[in-house]
Amino acid sequence: MSSYSQKRPSDRKPFIWIASLVLILVILLSYYQCSNQKKEIVNPPEVSAPHKKLRILEATNPEVISPQETLRSLSFSLETSDPEELMKNLVLGLAKQDQDVIQSLKKSGSVTEAKLNLLTQLASEGKLSMVNLREVGELKLRRQARWAIDLEEGEKFYFEFNRKENNQWKLEQVIHSNKTGDTPKDVLEIADRFLQATLRQDFALAQSLSEGISDAKIAGLCILFEEGQYQLRKKNPLRPMFLREKEAGFITKVVSKNSEDRAELGVLLRREKEWKVNEVNLDSLLADYTKRHAGGDAYYSPLIKNPAGGDTIVIFFEFDESTLSLRQQHQLKIVAALLKVDQKKKIVISGHTDSLGTNDYNTGLSSNRARQVAQYLLGQGVPKAQIVTEGKGETQPRRPNQTQEGSDNPDGRKVNRRTEIYLDF
Repeated sequence: MSSYSQKRPSDRKPFIWIASLVLILVILLSYYQCSNQKKEIVNPPEVSAPHKKLRILEATNPEVISPQETLRSLSFSLETSDPEELMKNLVLGLAKQDQDVIQSLKKSGSVTEAKLNLLTQLASEGKLSMVNLREVGELKLRRQARWAIDLEEGEKFYFEFNRKENNQWKLEQVIHSNKTGDTPKDVLEIADRFLQATLRQDFALAQSLSEGISDAKIAGLCILFEEGQYQLRKKNPLRPMFLREKEAGFITKVVSKNSEDRAELGVLLRREKEWKVNEVNLDSLLADYTKRHAGGDAYYSPLIKNPAGGDTIVIFFEFDESTLSLRQQHQLKIVAALLKVDQKKKIVISGHTDSLGTNDYNTGLSSNRARQVAQYLLGQGVPKAQIVTEGKGETQPRRPNQTQEGSDNPDGRKVNRRTEIYLDF
């Protein structure tokens, strides 16, 4: 008989049963663990309010997420679908002296080493921030866009983007520009600098960037910006209408500070030796201004056409009044600041009335209105030799004092109670 004795099938049954039981237990245990993990994902444990707030902060606050992590998420590509996001990350990276960002700019060829060194130096001094970052507009519609970092005394860095065939915007060039200008100023820069000058009432700069625009129109634009509390729209404020060898036009989008109302103005430029702003179309801006400040009366605006040609600043008065309101004084401060730029230029201040009252009374009232304006300008430092006053009484109405049926026309009389300031005398 062999020393090896084969077991019968019945002898293996306990082992099979035990193995099956173990397998079932393993499967059940695995299922239980998987089920608990799913519950944790679907129903995460409640956390206290501070922890919830922290989670949101981690997802949205750039101070929690490091600039390096943010920029790496972009793979440091200078091609993007959103130039604004790229510009914010570049400013943030430069402010933190992120070497990956600096090397990315250096390798791109979009900026010279000298300008990059200046950028990093300014960043280290805390002069680069999101506050002075803004979109300038487009030089070519939907093809070439520009962003700027504004520094002190008119110094700027421009960042030029071109749109590629894959619809991605690529940073092509970084330009350094200051008041004296180390690069030729192109048409978009001239238009932008002119508008920025009028927004901050820098008349000397606005005049130097323009040719053929009346001082009255520049002053009127400053008054509209100031009183209407307009600002350039943040998103693509300057859009090209046309760009030719010696002529160009831009639509400027503006928004009022305390509302969502939008308006626009046209800026036209011409080039002889260099680009100059030679016309500003204020029709749309005036319509928006009068809608919000004068009940929609287009005649009741701070800038009107002079029948003899050009533009005229106008101050309106209440019935039988010659004293200046705070609003009128504020308008005249802007006029005075412009006059002091060129003290050789004379102005004529012409007073007017409506038709109620005698001729002699209205002549005296209109003269007094003109004198009140002159006295305020003198108080603002405008030399007396610059000012000529005259009273026209009711002889030069801008609108009829009576209707065609012969009845009183209060709206017409309201416009006729005024003092006009001829700045181009």
